[in-house]
This record gives sequence, C-alpha cells and structure tokens, in this order.
Amino acid sequence: MPSIFVNNAGTFVEAKEVLINIAGVWTPVKQVSNNISGIWTKSFPESGSQNYLTVGTFSFTVPNGIYALTATVVGGGGGGGGSGGGTGGLAGAGGGGGGFATGITNVTPGQVISIVVGDGGSGSGLGQSGGTGGNSSANTISATGGGGGASFNGGGGAGGTGSGGTTNTSGVGGNNAQPDNGGFGGASGSGASGGLGGSSNNGNGGAGSAPGGGGGGSWATGAGVNIGGSGGPGGIGRVNLSWG
Repeated sequence: MPSIFVNNAGTFVEAKEVLINIAGVWTPVKQVSNNISGIWTKSFPESGSQNYLTVGTFSFTVPNGIYALTATVVGGGGGGGGSGGGTGGLAGAGGGGGGFATGITNVTPGQVISIVVGDGGSGSGLGQSGGTGGNSSANTISATGGGGGASFNGGGGAGGTGSGGTTNTSGVGGNNAQPDNGGFGGASGSGASGGLGGSSNNGNGGAGSAPGGGGGGSWATGAGVNIGGSGGPGGIGRVNLSWG
C-alpha cells in the first residue's frame, strides 16, 4: 500500500498521521485516497494483518495512520486428566476449550502493545488432573484458557471465557470421564475441536486442536493403582490482528 511522505528540512520522511484543520481544531484523517484515471485508490493508511501462532509474549508496533485494530484472541485449551488403574477402570476427564473474543481495540500510531499467546494445558499422567490452558490477549481484548480435566472418574475442565470484544464466546467444558472411555475435550470458543478420550486399554487421551481445543482424558481398564494412561494436551491459543 502506498505511503505519504513530507519534506522535513529537505528530507522526505514518512508521515505517521495526517491532520486536517476543522474550525480551528486539528483532527486526524482516517483515510486519504487519490483519483487515478477516474478510480479512487486508497493511499493512506496502510492495510495489513499479523498472526501470532506460537506461544509467547510479543510486541507489536501500531503502523502509521492507524487508530484501531481488529483483534481476535483465543485462549489455550485445558489438558486432559490422567486415569488411574483399579477394578473396573478409572478414567480421566476432558479439558475445557479456551475462550474466544474478537473486536476493535483503540490505539495510536507508533504505540507498542503487548501480544500474549497462551499455551495449551499439559496432559496429565497417572492419577493427575490436566493443566490449565494459558491466557491470550491483545491490548484490551483477552481470552482465558480452559480448565484441566480431573483424574479418577472426575469432572471435565471448565471452558475459558472471552472479554473486551464485541463478540465474546466461552469455550465448551470438557466431558466427564465415561465408564468405557476417557472424557473428550471441549471445543474452543472459536470452534476448534477437543481431543478424543482414550478408549483402548490404558489408552492416552487425544490432543486438542489449535487454537484452544481441550485435551481428551485417558482411560484405564487394568486393576492396580499404577496402571493407566495420560491425558492429551490442550491446543495452543492464537492472536490475529488486522488494520486499515
């Protein structure tokens, strides 16, 4: 996308913003277009997008001329619960799906904002509950991670929540442990599927899909407290930005 440059003491520099004087008040111009051969073409500000698909904390510098970003945020999925051996088997429950939020967040040109992508909760081992998914955020818009599934025929993890967006959707809670399989993981608020529950002898739970699906719980059929499988990990979160 073309940019606007101004002559500053003999050196052309790119403009961060364009202002217009309206009744004595200087007001930022949201868009500048040029008529090229009868076709109006946008020249300022630039349009673009940025996707954050890996876990971590990042810095994003707002482009010139941009006063609002559209942010879509998904929290990490909760991990599936581990099973524990015993008479009749003891299954693990599924992890909850991560929350979802999307909307407009106000910014200023050149502002540096923090972007956080939450990790999926860890799938637990024998007799342990799954880990809670990490929170994700972009400026004023955020989503929490799903809760971990319980072990030993326990309950599924709670779904995460979204906040700050025009649309905020909770993740689906993980399924409780079942008599013949581990509980399946809950879908994220963005619709990513949860992992399947373990169904074979001492089977592990499946991993949740990204972004934010909950991990499936494991299942055990053998007798004895040291027999069982591991829950599946939750899917990692995600942040998407777009502007212009």
